[in-house]
Amino acid sequence: MKEIAEQQCWNGLMRPSRPQDTDQEGRTQDQGHRPIMRFGRYTVDTRSRRFEVDGQAVELGSRAFDLLVALIESRGTIVSKEEIIRRVWPDVVVDEANLRVQLAKVRKALDDDRHLIRTVPSRGYLFAGDVPVAIDPMPDGAAIGPAPPVTSAEIVPEPLGNLPKPMHSLIGRSIQLMDLRHSIGQHRLVTLVGPGGIGKTRLAIAAGRAMAPSFPDGVWLIDLAPLADPQAVTSVAATVLGIRLSQMETAVSAIASAIGTRRMLLIFDNCEHLIGAAAELIRQSLARAPGLSVVATSQERLDIQGEQVCRLGPLDVPSDARGDVLGFGAVALFVERACAADRSFVLDQVSRERVVEICRRLDGIPLALEMAAARVPLLGLGGLLKGLDERLRMLKGSKHGIRDRHRTLLDMVEWSYGLLDRADQEVFRRLAIFAGLFSLEAAAAVAGSDRSDRWDMADSLGRLLDKSLIAIEPGEPPHYRLLETLRLYAAERLAESGEREACAERHARYFAERSGQVHDAWPTTPEPAWLAMAQLDLDNIRVALDWALADPSRAPTAIALAGAAGRHWSRLGLIAEGKRYTDRALPLISPETPPVMAARLLQHAGGLRVIVAEGPAALTFLKQAEALYRQIDDRIGLASVLAIIGAILSIRSEFAEARTLLNEAKDLLADQQSTKQLFSIENALGIVASTMDEPAEARTSYVRALQLAREMGNAAGEGEILNNLADLEFGCGNIERAIDWAQKAVSQFRSCELFPRLGLALYNLATYLIAKDELSTARPHAEEALSLAGDAGGLTLLACLQQWALIGALEGRHDEAARLLGFVELTYASTGEVREKPEQQIYDRLSALLATALSPASLQNRAAEGASWSEAQALRFTIDRLVPYQFADGSVSSEV
Repeated sequence: MKEIAEQQCWNGLMRPSRPQDTDQEGRTQDQGHRPIMRFGRYTVDTRSRRFEVDGQAVELGSRAFDLLVALIESRGTIVSKEEIIRRVWPDVVVDEANLRVQLAKVRKALDDDRHLIRTVPSRGYLFAGDVPVAIDPMPDGAAIGPAPPVTSAEIVPEPLGNLPKPMHSLIGRSIQLMDLRHSIGQHRLVTLVGPGGIGKTRLAIAAGRAMAPSFPDGVWLIDLAPLADPQAVTSVAATVLGIRLSQMETAVSAIASAIGTRRMLLIFDNCEHLIGAAAELIRQSLARAPGLSVVATSQERLDIQGEQVCRLGPLDVPSDARGDVLGFGAVALFVERACAADRSFVLDQVSRERVVEICRRLDGIPLALEMAAARVPLLGLGGLLKGLDERLRMLKGSKHGIRDRHRTLLDMVEWSYGLLDRADQEVFRRLAIFAGLFSLEAAAAVAGSDRSDRWDMADSLGRLLDKSLIAIEPGEPPHYRLLETLRLYAAERLAESGEREACAERHARYFAERSGQVHDAWPTTPEPAWLAMAQLDLDNIRVALDWALADPSRAPTAIALAGAAGRHWSRLGLIAEGKRYTDRALPLISPETPPVMAARLLQHAGGLRVIVAEGPAALTFLKQAEALYRQIDDRIGLASVLAIIGAILSIRSEFAEARTLLNEAKDLLADQQSTKQLFSIENALGIVASTMDEPAEARTSYVRALQLAREMGNAAGEGEILNNLADLEFGCGNIERAIDWAQKAVSQFRSCELFPRLGLALYNLATYLIAKDELSTARPHAEEALSLAGDAGGLTLLACLQQWALIGALEGRHDEAARLLGFVELTYASTGEVREKPEQQIYDRLSALLATALSPASLQNRAAEGASWSEAQALRFTIDRLVPYQFADGSVSSEV
């Protein structure tokens, strides 16, 4: 089979738990027997958690290691998926795809011995029982018990100083706490920089408490938040340290002299509004007191020589509600605070989606999350979600535990905004037009003034970054974004200014031009890099399209942007969304539309319809695009359209015309650096030639496509061609060569963890081995293929079920095979699907076996029974009645 599926994603969901003895990943330690297990070339040391191959350590990963141990300990018997999850992920609910990922890692580590782990579809997994495993017991007298628990901070005695006792635990900041402690140990001045409400103070205090043993003269907190007068900074510092200030010496000198050689840590909190006075005091104190270390918290750096800046961002937020959501700091913080506010609050299947959405829309800002959690008893999660668009005013702090200037989010943001000069306020509010990330070039084009240039914008962004009003996403080039809470405030200021419409127009025009550049870069850009570029712009493209399509007068911008972004939707797999946008833009095309803009929109409107099997409509749009590209002599655009039309015609069995168009497209690209398009064309030519029984031509095209895939580093494309080469050789009767290509395809897809495609490759490999009468070798591949296909259903599962019917017939289980064939035949007939050549060969062989073994009446009755099944019933029947191995004496093993 040549059909290729898309890769799936996985994740897991953590339940709240408090294990007493845990390892670094939070799993409960086994306090019992921990042996060393050896089999073949492999050693599994469960004491040191070390996996060796031929005496050399191999990195397996902790989850995969636990999975291997669980299977070895239960060798010879099936271990259900539920039991594996219970043992490998205690107190965790995970998706089965997560289990498959870890299983793939184990099989990859076992290399040529991957067959030792067998898949029993819908029942579990099995470590082969006939493999001898040597068990080395623990040495006499060896200590048995858990490894020392790892915590986010060591327990230390109450430090000397004035640090407040924490009212709550520090959540989601273990890595940042470790990094901050390391920086304090290496640098005398560390500035913790981040926006208001991000948790700088709490983290600095936690680090101070943890570092107290290193500072015998104390850790002292100097809070500058209540101050308005810069001259009061030294007075507050002196008061905290118990220093008397005389008129005979400057305050800074007095403080430095009093500290002298003492070893102490000072935490200057909330420096941003008194940045000059705070920086001067810190600079002189460090210069005169060699035993002094300082941590400062601020929305911008102090700009002192020797300063080490640690930027603190929001807590991690999951992208969706699947998986280990409590492993993300934002969710963990919200849930703990919500439970404290409402004893009946529970994170369950229903509430977790709302909680994740709340955390996402509050950007993971700790202050916002705590305020929101405090409103759960009053508003409920649904009420919170409804009010989030007015979050600045809705989330008002209580009177206790929150600083006056942080009493509401509105106060907090206005405090930060008020520190900006007029020019930076203008840039800040204009940046609200962006959704998600934006580059320096985008900011200059959209948010800059007529008088400013790129470098002026760079300076402005630098100042906003220093004041923590924008966040930076490292990369080449770097990108920026406003946290959603800050963007809402900036949007209000933008609307008040009367500049919103002008900014929206500049935004849409910029991304129409930018998307056109990304579109044209596709043929020569490696796919991972191109997809990353396209993904970066997607949120802004949506916003710009919504604006452009809202008013017919904006039609030129809408057409340009919808056409330029057409490839974004198809390559990123967002077919339905892309089709909606192109459908809205198509009626706007008029005689005044530039031909290149109209052609590009028509091309992608047609291409998206090909994917959803709307062939006639697709051809209509594509032929219109073809005519326009010929009119303007756009060779690359024309080649792209001809390649798609050729693929459609080959599906319709119009092979001669398809080949003509594909070859024309190939000739048009002869002097172009269009590796990706050439790869697709060569693959399509190979499929056409193979279908027309021209194996030499097909082989030549496939080999060219394989070379192109390897040049591009396109692992999925390479696997696809390997699969097609195997299919070709099998059709020519070259079974050994087919098996060789198929094994390479399996290895390729397995190494990339492309599981749906792996399932198809395994099915093909099993088919070839069955044709060679190597049934015992084929079985494990067929089992794994059935397991992977069972999750997705559809045509691949249907082919797998037919394959298992043949296996059953070859093993003498004719009644079962006939029943299953009845289901398969009816499904092919009802769906209108046509068997490809290998599937037809399997069907012919199966039919002949059953016609010989059963009478016509028996065969008809059993097929009728299977024809009444659903897909799920047919899969269950196969798993229960055909997958278990039948021995020569007729007995059946339920453990294989």
